[in-house]
Amino acid sequence: MSFWYRGQIHHSNEISLPIDSMSWQRGDGIFETLRVVNGTPYFLRRHLDRLSTSLERCGFPSLDLEYVTNAAIDLAKNGTKAQLERMRITAYRDGELIMTLTASKPSVGLQHFMVSRAPVNSASLMSGNKAASYFEFMQQRAIAERSGFGDVILSNMNGVITETSLANLLLEIDGTLRTPTLESGALPGITRSLILEWSPEIIEIDTHIDELSKVTAAASVSSVFGVVPIESIEHRTLVRSANIAEVSKVFEERALMNPSY
Repeated sequence: MSFWYRGQIHHSNEISLPIDSMSWQRGDGIFETLRVVNGTPYFLRRHLDRLSTSLERCGFPSLDLEYVTNAAIDLAKNGTKAQLERMRITAYRDGELIMTLTASKPSVGLQHFMVSRAPVNSASLMSGNKAASYFEFMQQRAIAERSGFGDVILSNMNGVITETSLANLLLEIDGTLRTPTLESGALPGITRSLILEWSPEIIEIDTHIDELSKVTAAASVSSVFGVVPIESIEHRTLVRSANIAEVSKVFEERALMNPSY
């Protein structure tokens, strides 16, 4: 692992943090996660814009975007040297900023999903933000993993599907591709916004949890891994969709062509 802290890049799995900081002890921060390929951060400006919006919404100190951009680029160039890496940028309420960079690769079995019956609160201040305290989502994921699944599909208080514990969702019903609306409480994901722009056949529409039986194909949509087909939901095997494969192909081609888009 490599990380940036207080202006310095370190190549270590250990970091010294002030013991009296309530921000990191309580998870009082906002973060962004993005893809780094061969030392190039993908869609960095978009991620920092979203981070700045979340910080303002929650009353955090603002960022010097030029300084943070340069620091992130420097970390990416001096990272683990793995082909695919995950960068996490975390800003805390007390003004601390930490960036980490770790080698990453898709994990076998992560695309078998459970459906949670414990709703998330889409009216919460944290809805639509990536809060450092991911306890609620991680608790749901842990329950899924104990049951033999890799992740969990979440829904809001009205039973409307929102996302997974770590990604947005792309669903196919009757040959039509759809993704949950932001009004459902889904995160305004960077990759989500790009596939909506680059694959205009995708519609934004809410799907009730009781309609999951109509879903014939699905994919998780995330910044690090892109559009990845879901193999099964609650042990029901889904088909490999040509429509989803085309969305993934278009995204990867355009991302590679212009990672700073």
